[in-house]
Amino acid sequence: MGFFYENEVHTFLSEFPSFINIDEIELKEMSCYFSYKKVKKNNHIFLQGDRFHSIYFLFNGRVKISRGDNHGREQLVGVCNDGEMFPHLGYYFDNRGYPASALVLEDTHLLYVPSENIRKLLTDYPSISIILLKVMGEKMIDLQCRLEEKLLSSIHEQVIKLLLRLAKKHGVRLSNGTILFLTPFQNKELACIIGSTRETVSRIMNKLEGNSMIERDQQGRLIINEELLKNEI
Repeated sequence: MGFFYENEVHTFLSEFPSFINIDEIELKEMSCYFSYKKVKKNNHIFLQGDRFHSIYFLFNGRVKISRGDNHGREQLVGVCNDGEMFPHLGYYFDNRGYPASALVLEDTHLLYVPSENIRKLLTDYPSISIILLKVMGEKMIDLQCRLEEKLLSSIHEQVIKLLLRLAKKHGVRLSNGTILFLTPFQNKELACIIGSTRETVSRIMNKLEGNSMIERDQQGRLIINEELLKNEI
């Protein structure tokens, strides 16, 4: 996606992956329900427990979604990239507020629909309801897969499956067949995602690196050998 200007909401919507099959006229009509926001790096869009006030559509940038507990421990839910929506629509119907915090990792441009506009948007444009339900369904399937991995796989297998899953979303295939992660992930962040400790994940990552299944480039970004990792599980 190219750079975004505030008066071009309908242009953004037409480029947003989930909306590419919606008629251009309908996109222009529904653009009045959306507002624009630019958020600088290291600022929060919302905090865990805040009253739900908007759903967001990320035009460009990166946003970290994470949860914390009463002991100060953090679980990294995920990192949102260009073309993603967060949080999913289900929280609009939940009065408990945002279940996680959203921290901007780099200057970010996004659109959002304020909570007071959501119901009317869904009522006036049923096609949007179908699209958002599809997004919710995909997220639920992902969460179910992650739960199954947690219950049925060893920590070693969980780390490998996590790397393979992250590669699909954050990676690009290189000429030699390996996959480079465009989003940097440290061992602590990987541990937060699967609910393990940094020390445990570091041991596993060191073993994988020793077996030439993974490596890091000069910028610290992961490079994985997908075939070798799949054979490991």
